[in-house]
Amino acid sequence: MPATRAGGGRRLTLLTRWAGLAALAALLGGLAVAVLVLPPDDDGLARRLVSWCRSWIVVLLVTGASELLLRARTMSGGELVAGLAAVPAVLAHTHFGTVLIVRFAALVGLLALIGRRGGAARTLAGGLALALAYTTALVGHAADRGDLSASALVDWLHVTAAAVWTGGLFCLASVVLGEAQRWTRTRLAGSLGRFSTLAGVCLVVVVASGVFNAWERLGALDALWTTTYGAILAVKILLVATVASLGAATRFAVLPRLRADPIPPGRTDLRLGRYVAFEAALALLVFGCTALLTESTPPRHHADMAPASRPS
Repeated sequence: MPATRAGGGRRLTLLTRWAGLAALAALLGGLAVAVLVLPPDDDGLARRLVSWCRSWIVVLLVTGASELLLRARTMSGGELVAGLAAVPAVLAHTHFGTVLIVRFAALVGLLALIGRRGGAARTLAGGLALALAYTTALVGHAADRGDLSASALVDWLHVTAAAVWTGGLFCLASVVLGEAQRWTRTRLAGSLGRFSTLAGVCLVVVVASGVFNAWERLGALDALWTTTYGAILAVKILLVATVASLGAATRFAVLPRLRADPIPPGRTDLRLGRYVAFEAALALLVFGCTALLTESTPPRHHADMAPASRPS
């Protein structure tokens, strides 16, 4: 395959992976906001959240199909026609294909359940959302040690917590804050306080699982600044720390002011809107780093492969 074509294919793969990660976060975050954050008596906002979640399910179906075609194209030598012909074989005979079938099934199930009322539908949708997050862990580096390994399970927790946290920010910035202009400050502060608590729990999980993942893949601390993988990870850590700092500022500086002032917000507090929008934008950069990491070989994997490559 010519170098220019290979480079273009890699860029397209990275873009598709980035879009899929952002869409997964938007979906899981929207579901979490609808169930755990917002007051249950706002039917108009509930309908907008249903549309939000359905839209991101469609995006995930498209990005999943794109990843399948790109993988089949690479396996067949780089030609588009050959890649299309190889799609059934990839689905039927590869680990990636099996995981993708499960992902598509979960997405179709979610598409059918989103918007339905009742505890059973909500519970089943939650289970499918968790399964969807697990399929993301199963196509990453963590699954190299097995689909049910500690690495894969920890990465699943990492993906789920990060998606709920950052996707909730996407949902707040794009859907909720516009609708919240007609709320009282008490109602708005209560909803944002619940999201802040949820984000705090997610942050703890993200940090704990992230430390485990970093040690699993770096192998040594100096790999953080002596390898390409480590440098990308360091940028990601810095971005996550910045998002967390802005979230702390919202919780400890903006929310107390909202709670103290009973006057309806009218136009939502500008500082609050800026914080949430900036956090969401930084989260998109985090997913860009994650996409780059999935396409890079961790230092410990290089070390594990080195003995096998030496002549006996």
